[in-house]
Amino acid sequence: DNAKTFKECFQICCDFLSYGLGEFIGYEILVHLAMTGFFKKFSLNDWANPGPGAMKAISAIMGNPVNTSKVSYSDCEKIIRELYENQEYFFNKFEIDVSKFPKFSMLNCENALCESSKRFKALNGTGRPKVSYDTTKNDFSKSTETYLKLLNKNRNRLKEFYLE
Repeated sequence: DNAKTFKECFQICCDFLSYGLGEFIGYEILVHLAMTGFFKKFSLNDWANPGPGAMKAISAIMGNPVNTSKVSYSDCEKIIRELYENQEYFFNKFEIDVSKFPKFSMLNCENALCESSKRFKALNGTGRPKVSYDTTKNDFSKSTETYLKLLNKNRNRLKEFYLE
């Protein structure tokens, strides 16, 4: 009842959850409660907690080495919000037709960044991805090639957008 925002609710719960669950699982629990409609005051579009994977992906987009987090937590929060609020711009920029799909939530944006971080690791042979990718399959190679071209082609624009 004391929390005014989803982020405040997370911070209050972190105090309680510090008895063994940790921030990642604590956030997951709050997200699942929010999905059930448990919180009447909050929405999954109010705030997203940038996890380590999302922070690494944002750092990589900014031109830092893969598998590092060289962007601050608060900057990552802002970038996730920008991605959420401007997703139509980015999908159009990358020529991705999402007209048949619902709009991403902030949670979806954070999760997509996290999954991108896993893919960066798999492509660069850094870290230890939990999923084994078969890089000999054509569909993976083509999608990876397209993904990397889009990332490299738009890296400077993404940097400018986030640093404005």
